[in-house]
Amino acid sequence: MTGLALTKYQVIGNDYFVFEAQDSRQLSDATVARFCDRHYGVGSDGVLIFDRTRMIVRILNPDGSEAETSGNGLRIAAAHAVLEHGLGHTFALETAGRKHGVEILRAAGTHVESEVEMGIPSFTPADLPALAPDGSRRTTIRTPLGEVESILVSVGNPHCVVLGQSASKRRCLELGEYLERLPMFHGGPTSNSSKCSTVDTPGLKSGSEAQDTRSRRDRVLQRSQQR
Repeated sequence: MTGLALTKYQVIGNDYFVFEAQDSRQLSDATVARFCDRHYGVGSDGVLIFDRTRMIVRILNPDGSEAETSGNGLRIAAAHAVLEHGLGHTFALETAGRKHGVEILRAAGTHVESEVEMGIPSFTPADLPALAPDGSRRTTIRTPLGEVESILVSVGNPHCVVLGQSASKRRCLELGEYLERLPMFHGGPTSNSSKCSTVDTPGLKSGSEAQDTRSRRDRVLQRSQQR
C-alpha cells in the first residue's frame, strides 16, 4: 500500500481516522490495527469509512472488526461531511442500517459543533444483545472486585451502566476490562454478537466510548491532518 493519506479527527479525546469509501479498499484488518496502534502506528480509537454518495458511515474498531454505531464517531463523520464535502446545516447519516439526523450548530475553521440524533434507548437485554439471567434490564454481576449492580441499555451499541461504584477512572477501567469480556454480552459462547464496551458510573464515563442516550450539543471537534 502506497500514498494513502490519513485524516484524523477527535471529539472530547475520542479520535478516529476517516477514509473515503473509494479509498477503503486498501484497508485490511491488519492495516487498520497497524494504523490504530498507539505505540507502533499513528494511533487512534478506530477508523471511519465515509460514503458520500449514500451517506453511510462504517465504523471499524482498532482490530478491524465493525461496530454498530458510535456517538462520537457520528459527530466526527458529520464534521468531515461539512469540512471536506461542504454539506449544509441538516442531513442524515446511516450506520448499520440505522438513520441518524444531524444538525450543524456552528462551523468555524476546523471546529464543528453538531447535534446528532441517537434514537430511543432500549433497556431490553435482548436488544444489546445480552443474556440477563431473568431478562430484566437491571441485574447483579459478579466480578473479581465484588458484585456490581448494573442496568443494560442499547443506543445502537451496547452499554452496561454500573451503579453505586466509585467514579474514579481506575475503577471504571478495572470493571470495564472484566465486564466487556463476559459471555453474557456476546449472546452466548457461540455468538458473534457485539460486546458491552462501556462502563458508566455517576460523574464519569469510561470504556471504548461513552455517549448520551439522546441528542445533545456536541463538544468542539478538532481536525488534524496526518502526513
